[in-house]
Amino acid sequence: MAEIVILQHDAAVRERWLEVLAEKGHHVRAYAVPEDGLDAIAASPPSLVILDLELRDTCALDLIVELRRDFGPARLPIMAVSESEQEQDMRGAFNAGANDYLVRPVGPMELSSKVHLHLRNTQRLKKITLNCDYLPGELICGKYLVEETLGEGSYGVVYAAREMESGEEAAVKILTSETPIDRSRFLRECYTLASLEHPGVVRVLDFGEEEGTVFLAMERISGITLEDWLRRRGVATEAEIWELLFGVVGALEALEAGGVIHRDLKPSNIMLRGDRLSDPILIDFGLAKRTLETGLTSPNLLLGTPGYMPPELLKGGLELDSRGDLFSLGLVARFLATGLETYPHLAGYPLLERMASSPVHIPSCLRPPLRRLLKDLTAIDRDERVGSALELRARLLACAAPARSQLSA
Repeated sequence: MAEIVILQHDAAVRERWLEVLAEKGHHVRAYAVPEDGLDAIAASPPSLVILDLELRDTCALDLIVELRRDFGPARLPIMAVSESEQEQDMRGAFNAGANDYLVRPVGPMELSSKVHLHLRNTQRLKKITLNCDYLPGELICGKYLVEETLGEGSYGVVYAAREMESGEEAAVKILTSETPIDRSRFLRECYTLASLEHPGVVRVLDFGEEEGTVFLAMERISGITLEDWLRRRGVATEAEIWELLFGVVGALEALEAGGVIHRDLKPSNIMLRGDRLSDPILIDFGLAKRTLETGLTSPNLLLGTPGYMPPELLKGGLELDSRGDLFSLGLVARFLATGLETYPHLAGYPLLERMASSPVHIPSCLRPPLRRLLKDLTAIDRDERVGSALELRARLLACAAPARSQLSA
């Protein structure tokens, strides 16, 4: 039938779940230690994961986030199980990437029925998106020769490819979800990117639909993400942080001029051409929207990365504008300066609650010009924040000369 992994520290519960699913013909691997389960999943990906949120000595939400980095929700359904019936705990699990939330005790019929439902949906999606699974040497839409898989998200897979006629390198994103809202978001990403022309925004080469395959071909950037840069190089110097801010501000000006909000600005969504901080490129516009656009996002649905979301999104009741991207940029700069997320020990709802209510701590070791700018970028009240990318450029130009003289002193 199917391969299922259970992560559950309670031996009695673990054995009961294993017995119920084994009777249905599934091959089940059960682990009490999360690290063992993650290693087993990496070595041999299952069809479904059942994960208890009360795992000992670990944050189960972090495990879900980690699995989501490697597997899209349609490829690996995750059923979260908890004793809590609190809405905030359910919301935390779904925000981390869980497909389902079950409250213990879970009866045999409920467990087997939910497993059957998720496996059936996964198989249906695989049949629908079979033409989206490309191997090296295969052609996408008869145009792009696949070289390797670059990554997978919630509704798309990105391939490194080469355009057959011109030989130009490309990153080709394929829609892998059948849901109307994901299709709309994918097409919105295509049209949004196509409307932006700036060297700091990833360039669109082509997009369309052929024989049921919806694709977006973009320039393939030779470089690494800002997140990878920090992992390799360590925390940035103040001069390097200024360099990054100067590099990004032009792209944000282009977004503002086009009436576009990125909504997911974070280190992994900033590529560095040639690994240079002075040449950043904004990528992944899957959550981007125009300021006058409505209709795709429920007011009760949080979109973005929790550790970089602006407070006004978390509090609700306010339409996002470009100041949300500026807040995220401030946190990106802080991440470069410290190597740490704003609240590294929090996840799920506690993280969202802290982000919405507590001022961001800016390290006191930074010199006054940079500290003041980062404080003004990350103000909780957006009316006290840097108001636009144009204002940010003016602030950068005003700060640059004294900052550089201090750094060289």
